[in-house]
Amino acid sequence: MVSRKHLGLDRKETLEMIKSAITICKDAIDIEKQKGNKNSVSIVGFVGPYGAHLNNGCEYAGGFYADDMTIKELADWHRPKVEALIEGGCDYLLFGTIPSPKEAEAIIEVLKEHPGFKAILSFSAQNEKTISHGEKLSEVAKRCWELAADQILAIGINCQHPRFSVPLLSSVKEANPDIPLFVKPNTTEIFNTTTKE
Repeated sequence: MVSRKHLGLDRKETLEMIKSAITICKDAIDIEKQKGNKNSVSIVGFVGPYGAHLNNGCEYAGGFYADDMTIKELADWHRPKVEALIEGGCDYLLFGTIPSPKEAEAIIEVLKEHPGFKAILSFSAQNEKTISHGEKLSEVAKRCWELAADQILAIGINCQHPRFSVPLLSSVKEANPDIPLFVKPNTTEIFNTTTKE
């Protein structure tokens, strides 16, 4: 675990730290309410892809690690963080920078263990048509929607070049106009996976 290497935390301490982050958010919301702020605020727990912990940018370069893993292995990796975020009290989940359909299916498997809990699924994209692993976003989005429409708030893309946004999202709308969309593009800068700049 990254938290063990960099923070000296074991698995249990890491999961407690995740929960405490939500507690801090709730405290901040309460403070603002006491000041008279009437804005509605939701806490969204972010769950990144398996590839992010490898720290080599592979989630942007195809996420081919999923080819050597089972859906169960990917689900088992995601489950503890998902459970910690839900137990901690977040309102929704955002699964971001998902590179492959297999990882998306693993995420949906974990999400379905928490009926009624809602999430956004957001993929990494390599061009105007396909996610990082090479499949068409429109087809992957349709499949995810078929598997868990009752728990999906939106499907979309993040960390992609802005010029990919409209064609990718349009393809999803053409495939199924019922799917709500999500987008969070990068600036126009290109991330170098070697130098990490």
